[in-house]
Amino acid sequence: MKRIIIYNCVAILVVLSAIFCFYENSRSLPKVAHQKCPDDYADSELSQYNIDFDKWTNEFYDTHPDATLSDWSNARYKFWVINDCVAALKRYNEVKNGTADNAKMTAIRTMVSEMVISTSTK
Repeated sequence: MKRIIIYNCVAILVVLSAIFCFYENSRSLPKVAHQKCPDDYADSELSQYNIDFDKWTNEFYDTHPDATLSDWSNARYKFWVINDCVAALKRYNEVKNGTADNAKMTAIRTMVSEMVISTSTK
C-alpha cells in the first residue's frame, strides 16, 4: 500500500513539473496565433510577413520590456523550434556554423546592425 501511495505521489509530482515547465516556456514567447514560419509566406505575401514579424516583435517587447536583442533572438529561435520552421532553422545553423554564402551573411549583418541601431535609440 505504501508503495502505491509513493508511486502516485511521484507521478503527481512529475505531471505538475511538466505542467510548470510548459507554462514557463509558453510565457517566454508572445502569443501570436497568426504568425507562420518565414518560409510559409508566398513571395506575394512579403508585406504580410513584415506586418506579422513587426507585430510579433512588438508583442515580445510589450511582454518583456527589459529584454535585450539576445533575448529577442532566443525567443525567435524558440518560435522556430516550436513551430517546426525547418528552413529557418537550417539557415540559422548555416549562419551559426559559418557555412552560409556571403550574400546571406552580408544581409544578416546589415539587418542585425540596423536592429542594434534601432534598439539603442529607444
